[in-house]
Amino acid sequence: MIGSSTTNTSFSHHLGARNYELVNHLGNALAVVSDAPIEVDTNNDHLRDYNLPTLLSSQDYYPFGSLMRERSFGGYRYGFNGMEKDDEVKGSGNSLDFGARIYDSRLGRWLSIDPLHAEFPGASPFSFVENSPLWAMDPDGMKLVKVHLPKSKYMQGLQTLIVDEQIARKVLELARYAVKNEINVHFNSAFRSSEKQKEIQSTGTTPAEVGTSRHEAGFALDFNLYDDDGEVIKGNSTVKATDAFIVKAKELGFRWGGEFNTPDRIHIDAWDPSVVSKFGYDNWKEAYTENQSQVDIEDFTGGKVAPLSFEQSFLTNSFFMSNEQLFEMYNVDAERFENPESKVNQLEMKESPAVTL
Repeated sequence: MIGSSTTNTSFSHHLGARNYELVNHLGNALAVVSDAPIEVDTNNDHLRDYNLPTLLSSQDYYPFGSLMRERSFGGYRYGFNGMEKDDEVKGSGNSLDFGARIYDSRLGRWLSIDPLHAEFPGASPFSFVENSPLWAMDPDGMKLVKVHLPKSKYMQGLQTLIVDEQIARKVLELARYAVKNEINVHFNSAFRSSEKQKEIQSTGTTPAEVGTSRHEAGFALDFNLYDDDGEVIKGNSTVKATDAFIVKAKELGFRWGGEFNTPDRIHIDAWDPSVVSKFGYDNWKEAYTENQSQVDIEDFTGGKVAPLSFEQSFLTNSFFMSNEQLFEMYNVDAERFENPESKVNQLEMKESPAVTL
């Protein structure tokens, strides 16, 4: 240690004191291994040829999380979706604490209603990930972080917007309004990592320092308006407060960047710096720290969105819609969609402490 006055030059670590979870794409804890190796000498020359892991526990699951019989051992504390088991209530692996709610893996149902049930009237408040447990997970029983936009001639740019759970519904409503009213919108930025914010600031595109941009906690969107030929007709210098898109955004509670001291007319966000606590967070630093730790997005440009940190995509409170339901919701004809045969996943979810698909 350079500059240290200590005379200690050795450090120790006891093998077997550290354990590692082996999980699948849903965060299910399939096995736990120790860092204590099992030495294998294949030719009896008293030299180690390779190591095998020390397996402490192993468990396999049925689709909704119940433990498979004769396929589990070790009694590990965590299990389905990586959540803590409450085995004293209903037996091993049958009751799991997701934080916001308790889940019964035998029923595939929550034991209490979704705290956000009023915002999702088309979904059962007791169902688990809308009965799609093979590809979707729920990190705490209520959060949403990914909003999937419909593939429409009026909705271009990023088709997946990563935002904080608290504004997901508002973002979807704003997108729905744009499509219904034939407003051509190109979304080009939502959540940003601090690294991305630093990179953008260095180019002079934004004056916001790392840790201060509303994009860094998923509370902001950048956009452009364009014509039917795909040409931007309202950039940073031309978007007006009277534009229908801005009027609707402000109606939904967003701030418009065109009214900042240094105008940013292609920006909207949902957290005024003068407000200390909001959306369940005690302060901005808490929201920033929590959301930065949850997701690792590498690229927010060109319509490319990197996987979330567990290389998955969470889904909660979401549901698939038929083409007929989709078109009815937007009150438009099928011809306005570039790919009317595809299904649209309305709201998809992350990790995120970073997670999914």
